Amino acid sequence: MDRERTDTAGSIQEHEQGQGLDIADGAMLTVIVIWALSNVFSKTSLAEISPLAFIFARVGMAAPALFAYVAIRQGIPAPEREDWGKFLLAGASGYGLYNLLYIFGISLSSAFSVALLLSLGPVFTLLLAASLRIERVTRVQWAGVAVATLGVAVFVSDKLKGTLEYHPLGDLLIVVGAALFAVYSLVTRPLVGKYGAAPTTAWSLLVGFMVLAPFALAPFLKQTWSGLSSAAWFGLLFAAFGSLLVAYNLWAWAIERRGVARTVPYLFVLPVLTGLFSAIITGERFGPLKLFGAALVLGGTAIVRVIGGKLAARSAVRITAVQAKS
Repeated sequence: MDRERTDTAGSIQEHEQGQGLDIADGAMLTVIVIWALSNVFSKTSLAEISPLAFIFARVGMAAPALFAYVAIRQGIPAPEREDWGKFLLAGASGYGLYNLLYIFGISLSSAFSVALLLSLGPVFTLLLAASLRIERVTRVQWAGVAVATLGVAVFVSDKLKGTLEYHPLGDLLIVVGAALFAVYSLVTRPLVGKYGAAPTTAWSLLVGFMVLAPFALAPFLKQTWSGLSSAAWFGLLFAAFGSLLVAYNLWAWAIERRGVARTVPYLFVLPVLTGLFSAIITGERFGPLKLFGAALVLGGTAIVRVIGGKLAARSAVRITAVQAKS
């Protein structure tokens, strides 16, 4: 009996120590900063580059660069036949279809609107994880999701009401894209554990490029590249090598290290940083309402990541202890 209590207490303590800040948290925050900057830079580039030409060039540059990097550093293992379907789904959802929806969505809407709707990704991810019984989601975590989602809505509310860039079709495309990103996050989890983050991303990116090619090759060839400004080129290169190559690798690694429930709440911070970078880079302004929304977003994220995670850990350990006694 005493040994069981000691083991249970030790398990709780060990898990709660695991809930503290970790190098994976730094990786997640880095990814969010890159993606926030990419929202702003991509919007600027799309003023000179057609959406399909942009996305073909973006993925077309990132795919061979990633394959070369992985091959030189560690080699690229061929996927086993039983995983072909998973890689196809990962590539189509995370790179092919998602990037198509994202690029058309941001071309029809504002960076703020895109940041808001992409923040629904964690909601879709938690719904999928719960329905598939991949991870246990507590009521406190759902409450945190609700608070953070409300904060996102408050943060971008005046932008959605007043901007000329707002377009209903663009927002619809981004909502579907957020759902696809949730699929990608869950599908890649076992693949990253089996093959590693970089090889998984390399194969998924290749599949995504194959999905994009039939739609985007012709616009890419028709695009006049010689007349692009330096800002347009910078936005394209940043989207290819920063957002797509570096950030996706970090995201996959963070999922492998900490799990979906730990990583996805960071996406709630994305609209906040997008707003800040838009203000700095493009002169966008926001007042007290947006700051209040930012506070809700960060508060909800803290509830999901810290409080909800600890409660889930304690509950899981107690259930294990009871089962061990019976």
